[in-house]
Amino acid sequence: MPRLKVIRDGPYLVTGGVQLRRLARGEEGWIEDAPLDPGERYTLCRCGRTTKPPWCDNSHSKTRWDTYPTLVSVPRPVSWDVPISRSCVAIKPNGPLRVHGVEIVADDGTTFEPADRCSLCRCGRSRTMPFCDGTHKEIGFRG
Repeated sequence: MPRLKVIRDGPYLVTGGVQLRRLARGEEGWIEDAPLDPGERYTLCRCGRTTKPPWCDNSHSKTRWDTYPTLVSVPRPVSWDVPISRSCVAIKPNGPLRVHGVEIVADDGTTFEPADRCSLCRCGRSRTMPFCDGTHKEIGFRG
């Protein structure tokens, strides 16, 4: 079963063979780039401090970073023109993870409201963790 687990004070753990893709800006809007092949299980940074984006390199453990889900209901993306056809995690350049068709849970067992798609924070500063609230734009996040 495709699953993304929000690890307390740590990364996103993705299991179940969820496809990982990068997004690129095309003439008509966002397009899917070639899929990455991270394997059946992988970890993605959510603190915004990794030196190897989008992968977690344990930078969260070297700083005082303590952020855990504050929302269980899923805020809907304001505008999401990303064409995603199956369960996947898509990396928006300098922005959030776009998640489609994947169950999201916290490591304490909390299951988030089911949603067809959502945007998860990668900069580590969202006030609606683990969901994106647009803070990456305010702080000039690059990753």
